[in-house]
Amino acid sequence: MPAWRRYGGGFYGAAASSISQAIDENLHITIVSGGYGLLLTDEPIGMYEKVFRCADWPGGLLERAFAEYVQYHGLTSLRAFAAASTDYSKLLRGVSWNESGVRDAWLFSLERVPGAMVKSPRAQGEAFAALIKRELTADWRSSDGLKIDAIELH
Repeated sequence: MPAWRRYGGGFYGAAASSISQAIDENLHITIVSGGYGLLLTDEPIGMYEKVFRCADWPGGLLERAFAEYVQYHGLTSLRAFAAASTDYSKLLRGVSWNESGVRDAWLFSLERVPGAMVKSPRAQGEAFAALIKRELTADWRSSDGLKIDAIELH
């Protein structure tokens, strides 16, 4: 099953139709996975239960893979969604975006709130959907009222 359809949870529930739209528009989407590292949305994957941890991967491997992917495709901008305190964010902050040709790299992270294990992934999916619909603005709020912080990755 394609990676983006295999995954469940708040993000994918909130973002499913927008992920499909982004795929139809040939946008580049990379999924960070505990079991597979970096995936493209349509890559088939099996069932697994593994939380993503940077320490589970050889130092710099995923950072280099990300950089090589964007270089190969000539990408110059990046929009990422992850909680600021997670290993996903740590990975994104570890990539040499400037050296890979990306001049416009941003991490979108939701404010910290109680219940974030449920609210944050759902809000990230909603923010992704808003981005794809070109409705993600500085005053955007999730259905739970969470605001999003844009953090430059350079």
